[in-house]
Amino acid sequence: MNVDATIIGIVPFLIQDHRYLTIYYVHDDDPENVLQARLPAQAVYDHPHPNDRVSIHYVLGVVTHIEEREESSATDEARTAV
Repeated sequence: MNVDATIIGIVPFLIQDHRYLTIYYVHDDDPENVLQARLPAQAVYDHPHPNDRVSIHYVLGVVTHIEEREESSATDEARTAV
């Protein structure tokens, strides 16, 4: 199952020299409910930022990976130009 969401926070951490991320996000259809997922960095697209619009991929209710949605690429240009 894929759900459209927006990242609201990211906390990177290391476990035995392997990079992981705690991603805080809200589903687009339920912006009051803050959720979190802890994933290996390779399960998340390159250079995630707060306010990125993403697609959260679930299998049996567990987040397996996070992909950036196409419409967020326009905000990347503004972010990198600053």
